[in-house]
Amino acid sequence: MSAVIVKTSSTEELNFLLSLLDRLKMEGRVVEEEEMEDLGLLFAMQEVDRSEKVPKSDIIDKLRSKL
Repeated sequence: MSAVIVKTSSTEELNFLLSLLDRLKMEGRVVEEEEMEDLGLLFAMQEVDRSEKVPKSDIIDKLRSKL
């Protein structure tokens, strides 16, 4: 099954769409901004090339340089 994401500009539009979905016997769910960011991060992580291994020391050095 597929999904459609619609970003509304007002609460009235959101309530209208949810009401319409209810009348059409379709499922609707409100997704907050933080959840959308999490989904974007999830999609990015799934597309990452995992074939190359990075030494643990490189990761530690990079983290220490950020402190």
